[in-house]
Amino acid sequence: MAHAISESFNLAEAICRRHADSVTRVALLDAKPLAANCYTFGGLDYLSDKFASTLRDCGIKAGDAVAVSLDQSAALVVAELGALKCGAVVVPLSPALEISDVETAINDSRAKALIAPFADRAAYAALADRADSITTLFLAGDSREAIHYEGAERSFWRDVFLASSDFIPVSTEADAPAFIFYLNTGGSPRRVIHTHAAMLGRLADFERLHDQAIGNGNALWCGEDWAAADLRRALIYPAWWCGCAVVTQSPNGLTSESALRLLEDCDVTSAFLREGLLDGLLRLDESERARFNLKLRTVIARDEVVIGELGQRVRERLGAQLVGISSQSDSH
Repeated sequence: MAHAISESFNLAEAICRRHADSVTRVALLDAKPLAANCYTFGGLDYLSDKFASTLRDCGIKAGDAVAVSLDQSAALVVAELGALKCGAVVVPLSPALEISDVETAINDSRAKALIAPFADRAAYAALADRADSITTLFLAGDSREAIHYEGAERSFWRDVFLASSDFIPVSTEADAPAFIFYLNTGGSPRRVIHTHAAMLGRLADFERLHDQAIGNGNALWCGEDWAAADLRRALIYPAWWCGCAVVTQSPNGLTSESALRLLEDCDVTSAFLREGLLDGLLRLDESERARFNLKLRTVIARDEVVIGELGQRVRERLGAQLVGISSQSDSH
């Protein structure tokens, strides 16, 4: 079902508050080595209001670009939603990028704020000094050192904890940019812009992809860097719109066995799996897979991967349906 697009709205406000009245509905499972931190839709609404207040106090206004270079984490989600609530344009950047590529995107987008990993603070601080558009650098990390960091840069979580939650999301025009993605095409990175209207027009995709209504108790994990435009457009934001929890856990360093453990521990019902990770799971013998009690119902891959007898192998070995999404990332 298509959603009507009004002349002014805020994507983050719509996502956060659509299910906020269901006070126990989980929006985010931030997987950690020992456990997963749970955030409800109301909780994300509250925290992103606080970060939006912080950005406003730093002089960020509608139309400004805010770059986010973080692995899958609660900080990534709160940073993006807070920026969108300000009417800012989010520039998602993979933390795996070379710092020179990050700098190219920063200079091209004229980003005014940058949220980066605390562990790489020296490199990002040097970048922020070189980039004349950057006015504020936030460092995000879960350690005590990161939260209590005293330096020229700002501590992301400390600022969020101390900020006011009294924030009214900025109404944005339908054709205003929501995201600027940078695609590596072998030469200079190519800029791809997605407007709020384009994002909202895809919010029903998640239910269509699964051919079912998505209710409480469903969880999505994306086993790839979130910087990819197609994951936000077709999976992550549509999943939230449908009330589905999203699991944040970087796939970097995961083995086939640890990936299965994640799927089991977080009760994942839908998983986007890049080709190498999917192949690794399918290569495990039956006795290895049988040790895990999976609730997995849908495996998602890019259309170019979903070929031949792969769907039958996924059904037989993982007990799930295989579906594909387009990797096309044209400007909107």
